[in-house]
Amino acid sequence: MTDDVAASRQVRRTQQALLRSFAHLILERGYEALTVRDIIAHADVGRSTFYEHFDNKEQLLRLSMMPLMRVLADAVDEGASLEALRTLLAHFWKSRRVARGMFGSGTRPIVQAFLAELIEERLATRTRGAEPPLLPLPLIASTLAEGELGLLYGWLTSRTPCDSDLIARALCAGTSAAAQALMGEHGRGARRP
Repeated sequence: MTDDVAASRQVRRTQQALLRSFAHLILERGYEALTVRDIIAHADVGRSTFYEHFDNKEQLLRLSMMPLMRVLADAVDEGASLEALRTLLAHFWKSRRVARGMFGSGTRPIVQAFLAELIEERLATRTRGAEPPLLPLPLIASTLAEGELGLLYGWLTSRTPCDSDLIARALCAGTSAAAQALMGEHGRGARRP
């Protein structure tokens, strides 16, 4: 085994240890109460080692949520996987205490900004070679992200039960339709400001 391969494996092991510690501690303490010191102590790595891999705990949050946020961001497209969204919602419902905390507390702005970035990437591919959208893409993406998180938070905290399949369908249909409307893809003849 070459030194590069060994070093690469060590990097992956260290990052995975930090991610596991982060995931464990966030469930135990919540994001806001969690410190880098807590994470490195739990992962049994040094402070300098942490900063070789990550700038702050927000990067760990973003990396740990990447697969989940990708599924939500995909809802802007008409062909989004309803099954992937159903699976994600089942996960959120099963761990709704944590999900409510992620979508309704001090982490909400971080999660919303991250989701908006992913949505904006998807919308940008739709604008290539097309007429410019009605509104700036960052504003559209931010609005769509907040709408998705608002629906999820409302569902996870509601005393009125609603089937997760209906939420999945509403997310797909609502986000896709809102994206089309905000992009100006419906009624291109509408007056621009």
